[in-house]
Amino acid sequence: MNRSGRMTPDAELRRMSEERPPYYWQSLDFPKLIEDYPPPPAFFRTVYRMPHAQLRELQERRFRSQIARAWEIPFYQRRWRAAGLEPGDVRGVEDLAKIPPYTVRDIRDSIARNPPFGDFMGVSPQDGRRLPLVVQT
Repeated sequence: MNRSGRMTPDAELRRMSEERPPYYWQSLDFPKLIEDYPPPPAFFRTVYRMPHAQLRELQERRFRSQIARAWEIPFYQRRWRAAGLEPGDVRGVEDLAKIPPYTVRDIRDSIARNPPFGDFMGVSPQDGRRLPLVVQT
């Protein structure tokens, strides 16, 4: 532990190396992934042939889902609130321009404040089974 009561990065990595991480093939629900994002040839029978309005609704639904998840992540909460955004302000793809960009320096600052991973992916060593999320604008 360091002076602030946090585990040092070395101690955190030692603790993590003692735990068995999930195997890659166990980390995702592959049947659900294939259902949501069908590869060819299923893609050509489904998403490829969707009417434009239906495809747009699918895109909007996925976008809103990712924005809702991003609001759970401290990095995005800080940045978006600093830009004057509140949950619900970004309702769809047309609001994408409201989301402020970030730089590699912002990512490095996040890692420095919250080692070893930072707080920009939405995962910590304690909840490593949760999928990370990085919103790139």
